Amino acid sequence: MICSVLKNTVAIRPVRTLTFRSLSSVVAPDINDLEQEQIKQANEAYHGIVEISVSGDRGWGVFASRDLVKGERLIKITPFSFTDTPNQHSIQIDWKKHMNVDIPARFVNHCCNEANVGIKIRDEAADFYALRDIESGDELLWDYETTEYRVSENFPCNCGSSRCRGTIRGYYAHGNQVMKAYGPDFIAPYLLKKTPLK
Repeated sequence: MICSVLKNTVAIRPVRTLTFRSLSSVVAPDINDLEQEQIKQANEAYHGIVEISVSGDRGWGVFASRDLVKGERLIKITPFSFTDTPNQHSIQIDWKKHMNVDIPARFVNHCCNEANVGIKIRDEAADFYALRDIESGDELLWDYETTEYRVSENFPCNCGSSRCRGTIRGYYAHGNQVMKAYGPDFIAPYLLKKTPLK
């Protein structure tokens, strides 16, 4: 069961995740009033498509509210600012350009090689698309290394995938695996260029 906490109401609903993990200890992560309101607004905006809810022991996640079809655009990502350095809530769109994203995009969790959503970058924005059919209740999972040349800080991965890379470093470390898993359509275009700008 997943617990969805929104503005003083708690809804319990069953959720199947693609993380291959047990949801034995579900605890809603601490959030402030602003984040709580942003979650409520995002859930209203994407009602009937996706829903933000608690994702086991890894915080918040984004889940399919209905069956989703391969190729369907799911989340429109509009940045609220840009930076030349990565952070926990940014998506890299060029060698020295990262867009800071808001909810729900920043709550899409990572999965190595078996993600069910991918990002297509367009101008200075991006969209999440279904990489395959996704059943209602499944968690949307994205491979961070499809856009990040080098993550802001390496971190151990606990995605649970049988093909987990162990540590998330960035495309520079696992580019061949990432390309094999997703092909060029869901790799950030700047990563397909030969070398990073100095």
